[in-house]
Amino acid sequence: MSDRVIQEIQDFFLTNNFEETDLRGYKNEKIFKYKDGFYYMISQGEKAGYYIEAASNKEEAKNRIFEDTERYPVPWGTIEIIDDIKKDIKKYILKNKINMTGETETTTFRYAT
Repeated sequence: MSDRVIQEIQDFFLTNNFEETDLRGYKNEKIFKYKDGFYYMISQGEKAGYYIEAASNKEEAKNRIFEDTERYPVPWGTIEIIDDIKKDIKKYILKNKINMTGETETTTFRYAT
């Protein structure tokens, strides 16, 4: 695997109206803010693949308190991982729904921990 996955997903964040912040993650990863108020980053685990992580506000992102972690295993090829991560971002972040009270209703990732 390469940093190509991280770079492509960070570019995907930017092209989908995520705002790059001055905050950094565990290993100096870029953190992005979306209009839902959540902060997101992609990181690479030591042996376990890639992760999309979310913090519910700026203070949590600043303190590196991330939840709703979605893991993408290493055995997949680079293109398959990139495509799957993009698909999940579209499904679980970009397609927020408006509930009956008019508030934005977010959906968490499939395997939130």
